[in-house]
Amino acid sequence: MTLVGRFDLAAAPRLQRAILKQLAEPPPAIICDLSRVEMIDPLCAGVFTSMRHPALGWPATALVLCGTRPAVAEVLVQLGIARHLAMYPSLDEALANARTRPQQLRARLTLGPVLTAAAAGRQFVAEVCGHWGLQVLAEPAALVASELVTNAVVHANTALELRVELWGARLQVAVHDQDPDLAGLLAAKDGADRGLGLEIVDQVAKAWGCARTGLAARPSGAPWTCQYHKPARSAAEGNRWPGPATPPRPVAWTPPTMARPAR
Repeated sequence: MTLVGRFDLAAAPRLQRAILKQLAEPPPAIICDLSRVEMIDPLCAGVFTSMRHPALGWPATALVLCGTRPAVAEVLVQLGIARHLAMYPSLDEALANARTRPQQLRARLTLGPVLTAAAAGRQFVAEVCGHWGLQVLAEPAALVASELVTNAVVHANTALELRVELWGARLQVAVHDQDPDLAGLLAAKDGADRGLGLEIVDQVAKAWGCARTGLAARPSGAPWTCQYHKPARSAAEGNRWPGPATPPRPVAWTPPTMARPAR
């Protein structure tokens, strides 16, 4: 798709409709050539990342940008669009790399404080890992998600959001609830399962922590964050990771405002 002229409030919905129309028969990728776009309104740039469709997103249909002029590229970078969508200097490079896995992927699931939330979260994370080619991490990531969701349901009893993100070679699993108190490790009581949830997370995850920073447009709360790290492969192998099923390697990571008071 080639965009021409000024990308403003009038053009944004037209582009959205055009992209969604192409998804009726999902192609492997949709490439937006911006080489003839003179300017882009910052208020409209978010259209590239705000569209929701079951087929839109790697590995189903990748949305790729290319040929951006310096002024347009600057707006996309400043607004964080470049962190979520691949951008290439030319159409040829975009065509050659359209099926390459992006450096950042994310998936979110909204859950209620109900008994079935943990099972739903566990299944969701396992499916996401399968779609992303991370089968080696599906089981531990699903276990961590299950324990985090259970802890949120039991202690916070509020609506919550389960988030899975891939940053390069790091998989992050986080749960955000609306309880202002931070989660923390508690010593398990003799003969009781109480207090074991985050101990399991601490044993399974390579790093974990909690912080007060909430997600966008959500009340301040306490997300738990767990990360897994697998050794990066050679540059020649590119994004064909994860490769053989070898255990993930620990990564040193400290979340912002990390704390572990008892809750």
